[in-house]
Amino acid sequence: MSGQITNNPDAGNLYNGAIIIDSATTGEFRDPAFTPHAFAEMCQQVYAEGNTIGAVHDWTDEGDSAWGMVNGVCSIVRVALRAIYDAGDNPTAADVHAALANLGPVDTGALTPGSISPGKTQIDDAIQTLDFVFPCDLPLPFTRDAGDPVCVTGRGDWRPAPR
Repeated sequence: MSGQITNNPDAGNLYNGAIIIDSATTGEFRDPAFTPHAFAEMCQQVYAEGNTIGAVHDWTDEGDSAWGMVNGVCSIVRVALRAIYDAGDNPTAADVHAALANLGPVDTGALTPGSISPGKTQIDDAIQTLDFVFPCDLPLPFTRDAGDPVCVTGRGDWRPAPR
């Protein structure tokens, strides 16, 4: 979405200065000093070995982050499979739901803290402030496939997510 906004200066100016509160790490992989964590490496390896089209993604690939998408989907599938496993042999839907509601700490694609417990309405346990800045003249090479800049960056001011 920010790529579309940057192509329209009126929209960019309208959103300039917007503050977003989210659990997203938002492009940290674009930092030249970034090093992928073990969970991301495991997700990428499983994807590379298991997909039928031969796709292999690297965090250094320019443009939209297929690498990041693999990590996000991997974490969702991993949570679902943990719930099914924890539900026991031949589980009912109710068994899987109960197991899911009691998983406790879970891995997220960005490896930010997350957990699932009864009554909890989100997986994320931590949030940060993100800023929308226009024009998009960020210090790191934040660009998308079409060369459009990315305007959203995180402050790194991580804190517990409200309940």
